[in-house]
Amino acid sequence: MVLRAVDEFDLSWPEFRDKLETATQEKIARLPQLDRLRAAKTLQVYSYGLKSRQLVPQLRKNGINCLIFDNNPLVRERALADGFEVIERFDPAIPIVVAAGQNQIEIMDSLTKDNLSENAYYLLETLYALNLNTEWEKSQHFSDSTAVNPERLYTIYQALNPKSRAVFLEVLQYRISLNVRHLLSRQPMAQMWMPPVANLSIQSFCDIGAYDGDTLEATKRLYPALTKSFTIEPNKALASAIAAMSERLGIKNTNFIGACWSHTTRLSELGSTDGMFSLSESKTGDIDAQPLDALLCKDVYDFIKMDVESTELKVILGGVESLNRATCIAVASYHLADDIVSLPTQLRMLLKDNPYRKWDLYFTHSSQTFDDSIFFFVKTKR
Repeated sequence: MVLRAVDEFDLSWPEFRDKLETATQEKIARLPQLDRLRAAKTLQVYSYGLKSRQLVPQLRKNGINCLIFDNNPLVRERALADGFEVIERFDPAIPIVVAAGQNQIEIMDSLTKDNLSENAYYLLETLYALNLNTEWEKSQHFSDSTAVNPERLYTIYQALNPKSRAVFLEVLQYRISLNVRHLLSRQPMAQMWMPPVANLSIQSFCDIGAYDGDTLEATKRLYPALTKSFTIEPNKALASAIAAMSERLGIKNTNFIGACWSHTTRLSELGSTDGMFSLSESKTGDIDAQPLDALLCKDVYDFIKMDVESTELKVILGGVESLNRATCIAVASYHLADDIVSLPTQLRMLLKDNPYRKWDLYFTHSSQTFDDSIFFFVKTKR
């Protein structure tokens, strides 16, 4: 992580606007170099992790042949099993796509040393050039829409704790410019859900979108006094993993097999990627959905985390009372292009200060992709 003086990111409105305009010009200057991607019938894809596995089906659908390179023998076997040709070295004449989620910069640096970077492209550049999808939206919309209304972004920037302004601005510059090297202040993935405030008293945790209990484990490690939790996860197959995790950690856990929503309803699964569900409201759906306030009743959970695959706003609208009782709230803000504005704006409207306590807003980012931007609301003494 690169640390800078707080004052360096106490930007005026003209300074902030100029930063975003410079990022736009950076992208415009880079676009002609992406023409080789648009013309390619074959691409060499560096890495076969989650991001690559989301990318290559879209490339295949567009009639592009994918040659997979990965240093891990087990991953190469998976690529072969999925029907892809695996290569051991790169052809300098064929474009290379760096499709990793966490170490694109490091990979690109290694390609530079091997004189291969001139025809190599970051993941976002590829998604943008070919107008492919991120997990939830077209990448071109994700990037282009960020610069459309800079006044809204500046409102969030001003509301942030000064310590968070640097990384927020860097994420905006990255989204607009397509250049991952703007992401200087990202934190390690292992700390993705770590509140950026020291000495919080966390004894209870509500995990909305609990997956297999991995965040529950990380939170217990960070806050050893944690003894009570409430986990919410629609994937029935993960219930046993959550139960085993909470028992191993010595945490009294209540698990709801379903989802949080703004009202009581039924949901249907639209699709899933490596256990991550995409849900939609449906009268005939087989997934129970309840408002958070109804699930928690009047119970207080010090730390509430939500990562629910683009339906965070539904959770917020159904959990106003529970959220106001918390000490710390963490919300994933990267599934939809407007999340980076709409989610903190909605929470700022619904969270109430009082004469003794106020809500402070923080922002962190952990990956070298659009993913893993988190807003934290922390209740502090006045």
